[in-house]
Amino acid sequence: MLIRFILVAEGGAEGELVPHLRRICVAAGADEALGSFPDLRLLAPGNRVEDKLDAVLALNPDVDLVFVHRDAEGRDATPVRDHVRAALNAIGRGGDGVQVVPVQEFEAW
Repeated sequence: MLIRFILVAEGGAEGELVPHLRRICVAAGADEALGSFPDLRLLAPGNRVEDKLDAVLALNPDVDLVFVHRDAEGRDATPVRDHVRAALNAIGRGGDGVQVVPVQEFEAW
């Protein structure tokens, strides 16, 4: 089984996650995983997550999974996860959307 996915993020550095997401998909049972990370600057969608997802999915409607990366901006990721989940549901992709929300950790020396 081939899994095709797309990663939508706020910046450009998150593209480095694509190889890791491929490995995760294969580890979860896919025979092969193909992922892409579109340059949203070329699409100029708006700032809302829904706008970014609409723009990306208009060009890639046949993807199996949508990964959405958003920083938690703190230690509690719940509000960001809720926001991303609502955006995925709003565009009808709630069942095949995955939230990637890193949290800020503090190191104590």
